[in-house]
Amino acid sequence: MEIRSTLPPTTLAAAPARPRTPEEAARQFEEVLVRQFVQTLTEGLFQNGLSGDDGPSWIEGQADLQRSTLADVLTRHLVDRGRFGIADQLLRQWDRTAASEADAPEDAAGSTPPPPAPTDAD
Repeated sequence: MEIRSTLPPTTLAAAPARPRTPEEAARQFEEVLVRQFVQTLTEGLFQNGLSGDDGPSWIEGQADLQRSTLADVLTRHLVDRGRFGIADQLLRQWDRTAASEADAPEDAAGSTPPPPAPTDAD
């Protein structure tokens, strides 16, 4: 008899698609960090059975799948709600960096000139 899982495959455990925009890249980065946090928080879950430490675990064979699925669901929920704001902070920093690079003067070769050398008067 073959038993098949009715659960959808976890999407975070698989390699995500290459981001097409900075927003997608920032969100994927946030998902990775939040998932690591959630995995740490859920590390001890599903290790003991319902009948205590000495009893058999009713989901012993599925503990990793259960914990992984829970981590995926919690991660998506936290990232969708914007509770951590990591993606927003990354986008703001990238905008500031791009703006400062755009404002920087460039010489004819296309590189930013070095700062002036200190003089004896300084």
